[in-house]
Amino acid sequence: MKVVSLALPLPLFREFSYLVPPSWIDRVKVGSLVEVEFHKRRLIGLVHAFEEKDTHELKPIIRVVPVSPWMEKRIALVEKLAQMYFAPFGEVASLFFPPLLRSLWPLLERRAFLVRDLPGWNGFPPGGMNLFLFRETFGLSASSLRKLFRDGIFRTEEEDWQPREVIFGERVFRFWRIALREERMEWFKGLIANASGERKKALLIFPDFQSLDTFEVFLRSEFPEKQIVKYDSRLSATRRMVVYRLVEESQYEIILGTRLALFLPIPDVYLYVLFDPEAQGHYSEKTPHYHALQILYENVQQRGGTLHVVGVVPSLWIYHRLCRGEFQEGDFGHSRLVRTKKVKTIALEKKRQQPAIAPSVRESIARALARGEKVLVWVQKTGYAAALGCRDCGFYYLCSDCEVALRYHLDFKILFCPLCGKKVKPDDVCPRCRGTFWEGWGEGIEKIYEELQKYFPKNRLLRVDSESPWKESPKEILEFPGIVVGTSGMLKEDLLRGSALLVVLSFEDWLYLSDFNARDEFYGELHRALWLMGTDAQSTPQVLIQGSSEAIARVARFLKPWRTFYGESLQKRKALCYPPFFCLVRVMGESRNKNRCILVLNSLRSIMEENGVGVTGPFPGAGLRRRGKWTEELDFNFEEERLKEVFELFSCWMVSVERERIQWRFEVYR
Repeated sequence: MKVVSLALPLPLFREFSYLVPPSWIDRVKVGSLVEVEFHKRRLIGLVHAFEEKDTHELKPIIRVVPVSPWMEKRIALVEKLAQMYFAPFGEVASLFFPPLLRSLWPLLERRAFLVRDLPGWNGFPPGGMNLFLFRETFGLSASSLRKLFRDGIFRTEEEDWQPREVIFGERVFRFWRIALREERMEWFKGLIANASGERKKALLIFPDFQSLDTFEVFLRSEFPEKQIVKYDSRLSATRRMVVYRLVEESQYEIILGTRLALFLPIPDVYLYVLFDPEAQGHYSEKTPHYHALQILYENVQQRGGTLHVVGVVPSLWIYHRLCRGEFQEGDFGHSRLVRTKKVKTIALEKKRQQPAIAPSVRESIARALARGEKVLVWVQKTGYAAALGCRDCGFYYLCSDCEVALRYHLDFKILFCPLCGKKVKPDDVCPRCRGTFWEGWGEGIEKIYEELQKYFPKNRLLRVDSESPWKESPKEILEFPGIVVGTSGMLKEDLLRGSALLVVLSFEDWLYLSDFNARDEFYGELHRALWLMGTDAQSTPQVLIQGSSEAIARVARFLKPWRTFYGESLQKRKALCYPPFFCLVRVMGESRNKNRCILVLNSLRSIMEENGVGVTGPFPGAGLRRRGKWTEELDFNFEEERLKEVFELFSCWMVSVERERIQWRFEVYR
């Protein structure tokens, strides 16, 4: 009997051996998806290899999942992504699994063929159609389906799973600086028109539902003859399976979707387009923490094709590849000229009981409102105050786990930890001096919103943040006549284009964030706002940047052209051995036994140092003691060329410490 090595969707850096029963011997191949029993659960696994192994006490495969086996290039892509994100192969592979509706498997295993030519069935594919797809395409009920076969109009055969994959000889990467929606539509219309003659298929990835739906309406009106499918998380599991089968059988010409569409079995796509690479919607907050742009980049490296990235300002990741010649800069040539923005800085030293908004800023807002213009106020922090303290003795609340100031949220009358999310209800009196006067330190969006209500009571205000996202339609947003105060999620094209005044409050809040990528990301957000702002406004757009004197002295650096700004950033990163010149991996372990956690991390340090990898730690990590557990962290960095080697060392170490009662978390920066 054959034995296969399966990658299961588990947070374990190893694979598991299973028997292949005689009934499935002809169906199981490397790349097949199979159902197995694992600790009284049924899981789907990927056949990664065949093994020569003793069959004693091995469990058999239950059945083969009715989808096409994966080809070599797709497996190679999963292997590369596992290395990039330091994630188990099985966890990464599970991202590519189809919706697992077992009730549909009997239909997916059969194929329908037309036997008799009858009116209404002209044009039925001579090669037949998958039975599940047949039922869903024509909206047939179970009884209608049975009648068609009983009357001899159709017959079924077992589906012949013949995987196909097209490899293209060229690999082209381009960045296009196209800001406005209508310009992007015009550009893509030309791209598809050129590709249609060569029968090139396309995959478009959007960061949010709004831009996805807008583009879908445009494409269906401009190209009604093309087969267009849409794939995102709003689809039901059945509809997802319909799209999965359509793509698997190559019954499409254009695929539109969010980052979920990256994992469809696209066998012959040549054109890949990703819009707004800096948008948060392209980043997965769940393990593994992948980015859509990096997956598309690796996919083109594996299979060939052309990747078009459309944005306003290139990210540091793209700029680095422009410098190395991997990316080319596209020239659209039809962009609307950007209107000159007046940028003014305002220094405001923070003092107790002082308003958060400077008088000159309030005057500018009042003048813009008097002209009937929209005003955007950009705030970095959520909540009411960055910290809540006693006015008498200076006591302020710290998170007992993370040892950082707790952020006060007035809406909920509660304190939140910005790192671990811990909630604490503030006391009525100061626990140190029994004082009764609490004071909020630092400005969050709730405090700014409250202050704007006080100064502009007769004007409409709209607050946009993670706790109060906007619910207005795009039309209502465009026609909104007042002040919009929000965090970075507010910087949408619809709002920016019609606004004549942008106020950036507490500029220093962006300078002192702990993430070393924060300043480069803020630069991209700021210049995207500068490019789009006031495009449709009547007067000359104005930007006010308010902050402390020390912070305002650094504003000039953030107003430099992107080539200059990113060039300086790359020089610093190279000197510090930071990404993108080196890979940086953070390994965080949580355990009730602090000494044991340090001992285990030291074993990883020894392995890495023996192999010439730079290591820092172990040292106390963020969340020093969380829920009775100690957190320890170890960082190591290495050259990109050593990625596979270092990942194999790390994987072997993870298998060796699997039985330790330690919970692991990883962060990878490239």
